[in-house]
Amino acid sequence: MNKINYSLEEFHRDCHILSTQIINDYQPTSIVMLVRGGIPVGAWIAQSFQTKYIYTSACVPSGGVNGKVLFISDICRSAETIRKVFNNTLSKEIHVTYKLACIHYSPTESDLVPDFYVREISPDDWIHYPWEFMV
Repeated sequence: MNKINYSLEEFHRDCHILSTQIINDYQPTSIVMLVRGGIPVGAWIAQSFQTKYIYTSACVPSGGVNGKVLFISDICRSAETIRKVFNNTLSKEIHVTYKLACIHYSPTESDLVPDFYVREISPDDWIHYPWEFMV
């Protein structure tokens, strides 16, 4: 196991890179942050957009979200959680386009490729995020 202590400085830099990627390609009407790790990333990224519809995956409107949705997570490994959130969040009755953004992505573990990501990791990498050091 390769333990990586991911610093707050790296987080800020990578969020800026991720924001720039998204701004250049996609203007979401709604942002959904995956609980837990997606909240710090999503809070940072959301500042770059004018959208007033910002949700967590634990609290979305009963009819689902629609329009151009941006899902944000800290990491995409197996994508199992992300797929569950997609299924529970997206409106079934209204046309929805969506994209996924995350900082870390493990291509050998996930068949779901994020639309935006900053760093590729290996299955042996275990990321310790700055917000995890507090406990």
